[in-house]
Amino acid sequence: MKKLIALSTISLLFIAHIFKALQWPGVDQLLILTLALFLPLFYVLDLRAQWKADESKVLAFSSFIGAFFLSQGLFFKIMHWPFGDQLLLLSLGLILPGYLVLRAIIQPKSNKLANFNVLLFISLCWTSLFLLLNFPGNEGFLAVTLLLTMLVILYELVKKEGQPIFQLVKHRHLVNASGILTFLLLINTNRMPIRVLETDMTRHLTLQEQIDNEIALGSALISTRNQKFAVQIDAQTADLLRHIDEVKFELISQVNGRTCLGSARTLDKMAVLWSKNPKGQVGIAKLNLAALEQKIAIDATMHQLIGDDLKRIDKHSLGMRIWSQWIKHQNEVIGLVEAQKTDTVLIASKIEVLKRQLQNLNKIEYSTYHELRNIHWVARTFDHATLVQAILRLTELQYEVVRYRTLVLS
Repeated sequence: MKKLIALSTISLLFIAHIFKALQWPGVDQLLILTLALFLPLFYVLDLRAQWKADESKVLAFSSFIGAFFLSQGLFFKIMHWPFGDQLLLLSLGLILPGYLVLRAIIQPKSNKLANFNVLLFISLCWTSLFLLLNFPGNEGFLAVTLLLTMLVILYELVKKEGQPIFQLVKHRHLVNASGILTFLLLINTNRMPIRVLETDMTRHLTLQEQIDNEIALGSALISTRNQKFAVQIDAQTADLLRHIDEVKFELISQVNGRTCLGSARTLDKMAVLWSKNPKGQVGIAKLNLAALEQKIAIDATMHQLIGDDLKRIDKHSLGMRIWSQWIKHQNEVIGLVEAQKTDTVLIASKIEVLKRQLQNLNKIEYSTYHELRNIHWVARTFDHATLVQAILRLTELQYEVVRYRTLVLS
């Protein structure tokens, strides 16, 4: 039974990767079946077998907890659910290395290579952790671990030549290795090419300049005749732009830490924050995304902007807060336009244009997304968005806000 579950787990993991690579539907269902059912079942059976054997009960239980936390951490990470990082930190950073050290103490071996393998596997755990969580310095960790792994494998093959390799490896090691390998392959499938990342950062810088130009264009339309009206519009616009900036700051703080923003330093290539817009003034904060240490984080941005489920988006998420404020802003602006006592024909025509734009926005609020139906605009916009992409899309929304201001003032 245990061998059958192990074989099924490994097979389903690689089938899920094939589905992912070919962009076939059903990947999430395969991963849920494997990581939430087969893998935990295998670890329970493995714990039962170790418990009945002569092995230490402490070692058996610590191995089970570490492997179980690792499998569920990978599952939560793939599904972009919260607490995936914490489970990986516990398993790869603490429990599994602790298990290896404890095993070396309880079951010491005279073979020097066996003791050396403990350090190798601890290094492998921490290397995997650095890679999965995008910690800085993971390239060096990976190079050292791969070199040590190559030396150990060569030694083992020379020393135990002629013995089938599957007799040297236990089932739990095969399952763990295939799980981590498949996860890394999935991550590599979703990994953003460097050229795409650079294009997004360049686009963001250009967009910030376009927003400044659009603000100047709208301000040029202000005259003594509509100055009082323009002051009201600018107050509403400035508030919405500031709220979107605050969402950007929150995302950056969640991924890179609040200290990375620091004080504003104009055009400093090493600074993330170039300038903050004064409160009450129409404009946006200038950000240098190239200075961010973590640019491709996905989990934190999706959790903050969307929530736990694309189909049932969290009403209190940052994304829904921005959406509701954008809709509210347009309704308030329409109300200000209706209150004008100037040319009634012109006002009526402008109100019709603004209401039509709001209706079009409400029509696309829910739409089909891949094979899913009735997915909210926020989920469609920020699904699998990296930190850089999320900030870029928020800046694109700010550009729409200032264009809306120009339309109203024209």
